[in-house]
Amino acid sequence: MNTINQHDILINHCLIQVPTVTQNTLHQTNIQQTMGTLSSNFLYYGYIPSQQVYEAMTQLAKTSPKTLHQWWQTLEKSLKKSKGVDKDIGKYIVYQNFPQEVLDMSQSEYWIRQLCIYWEADLTSVRQAPIPRAPMFEQIDFKVLHLARSSALDNLYESLLLKPAAWIATEQQEVQWFVQQGYTMNAEIKFKENLVFAAITCMQYEQTLPLSTTTDVLRLATGFSEGDISLKTNSKFKLSRRQRKYVLEVLAGVKDLEEGVMRYKNKWIHLFHQLHVGEYAKKHPKIYQVAHTLRNGGKYPTFNSNIENYLTTSNTEALALLAQRPGEFARRIVHVLEVFGDTALSCFLPVLHKLETIKLLKLKRFLRTANDRDYRIFTPKGSWKKAQFELNETQIKPHHIQQIVMAIDQLVRQRVSNKFGTSFFYTPDIAHIKLPVNNAEAVSRYPKGTVFHIPDNIRFIRSVTYWQERSQTCWMDNGWNFFDANWQAKGTCCWDTTWEMGKAAVFSGDPVNSYNKAGKAGQLIDLYLDQLVEVGVRYAVWNILSYNRIPFDALEDVQGLLLWGEKPQTGKLIEPSRVNFSFPVTGKSLTKYICYIDLFTRRLVLMDSSLSASVGSARNNATRLQNSMPAIVEYLDALPSLMDMFEGFAVAPATDAMKVVYTDKQLPIDNESAFVFLPKNKDNNYDPVSLETLISV
Repeated sequence: MNTINQHDILINHCLIQVPTVTQNTLHQTNIQQTMGTLSSNFLYYGYIPSQQVYEAMTQLAKTSPKTLHQWWQTLEKSLKKSKGVDKDIGKYIVYQNFPQEVLDMSQSEYWIRQLCIYWEADLTSVRQAPIPRAPMFEQIDFKVLHLARSSALDNLYESLLLKPAAWIATEQQEVQWFVQQGYTMNAEIKFKENLVFAAITCMQYEQTLPLSTTTDVLRLATGFSEGDISLKTNSKFKLSRRQRKYVLEVLAGVKDLEEGVMRYKNKWIHLFHQLHVGEYAKKHPKIYQVAHTLRNGGKYPTFNSNIENYLTTSNTEALALLAQRPGEFARRIVHVLEVFGDTALSCFLPVLHKLETIKLLKLKRFLRTANDRDYRIFTPKGSWKKAQFELNETQIKPHHIQQIVMAIDQLVRQRVSNKFGTSFFYTPDIAHIKLPVNNAEAVSRYPKGTVFHIPDNIRFIRSVTYWQERSQTCWMDNGWNFFDANWQAKGTCCWDTTWEMGKAAVFSGDPVNSYNKAGKAGQLIDLYLDQLVEVGVRYAVWNILSYNRIPFDALEDVQGLLLWGEKPQTGKLIEPSRVNFSFPVTGKSLTKYICYIDLFTRRLVLMDSSLSASVGSARNNATRLQNSMPAIVEYLDALPSLMDMFEGFAVAPATDAMKVVYTDKQLPIDNESAFVFLPKNKDNNYDPVSLETLISV
């Protein structure tokens, strides 16, 4: 059930709305006390209200304290949800006095207690009673919540529709909310999986979206059957009569029927059977004929088969054909340049302008790094579980790279200038903001490869897994693998390897979710950064593994959190203001590799991939990661970033330019449009431009 609301959506984008009341309903004499309490409450959750929000709340406190109280009650629920503390995870951690309670145990004592837990001993007999924890007084890097303008929700909806990658589960819920509220889709949805999801959602509210290709229709039927609309896995079709008739009506309107069915021939054979095309042979004779041909082993010529034939014989007809589909030309550019050389270049450059900006930037970044990379990674059908790693033997002639990149830069500069002007202030760290690439396995709304900086005052990082399942006992295991500067394994911290890193990494005990009626459980791991560096660790890789081989989607709830702070024994086990990342773990996979941390540079890099792994223990995957992580790190670094989009512009003085920055902490922005990745300045006032809007030029 979709429980998302307006507050949730706005907070996800560092915005809030404050109601306005024009008539004073009750004289309020303790305004300062009320505002002090409100400000403290925001700080508790790791947020700070902007000056505009503060003024709006002050006005509301003066005019209607009752409305203010009601507003805060609903807003606080969303603040809790944004930090993952609405689930009371700390209650389900084995050792309530973590980490000191575990650090004080010997290894043998820990395992005797753990065995007692597995043998269903009363937890009070194996752990200490909770000891009051010292309050937390730390320097927190607060996020600023800005006042949402009247157009904020419309803009956020448009940004969702413009996203050039699959929506994560939370974004799908947001789209459903917008459709339910009657918002109009004013932007073209170009990413096909999102288009089909939106079409299915719209149909539930008597709205329709046009679908133009055979594959769109296949996704639609798959969605009706609650299958995988990415088409990466097989789905069993289950359609009502009404749905069958609708699918056939849409299919009758596509222009690529013969060629389109050949892309997913086996899926179409099954779908045609479910559509009962024979019943509609007179109404849709063309569809019936195509279905008959497929069933009898017939084939239709396709664009790709023609291209392959031409490339095999070095026939230049391939270039004219590819020019009709610039996207396919770009995907094959390395091979085509190898076969036809400068002739291919002369055919490719004139159609380059037909590519979307995100595709231009992907191509630019690929070409810039292609010759220098050590590895190539192949992900069949986008699946990182099936990823193949090879040494890179790609060599593209430098003058080919130079000419294509120059042409891309010129196109991108022109497009950006047409929409946003020519004057920009940006900082080098926008290279750490990666652009959205398709990642069907994603759980984070931040793009894969995005870099986050760990503040200098941070001494420990705490990872959290939480799950709920009432029908069976299961584990969603929290694990870290550690490596030196050369990616040689240095150790592991997880449920069955708790002492390998000494006191540099600590595990909170392995719970059994069936011990409580709610079926809830949680695990914590603390990393002590200085101690890890002292024992030779540079890299740490965080993973969540489904020990019982149950897909994440099959459980009632799975959540991941990442916190950091200064003193691990102070404050609650999960202090909201320390939570930097909180996300539902979803999908049909059994593994999730969230990020890796470089302890030398104090950077966290988002991986967000479901790698192939042994789910029994993170320890079993050390060698596999040792071999694959250098290639993965190289791949993440080679993904396009915001810098690839703006580096063609000179950095203008901040006072005269549109700001495009990683953070505005030291940068004043006053009543203008700006892109700020992490808002940190409460005195700023700007109209936020989303990443999706930037790259949609």
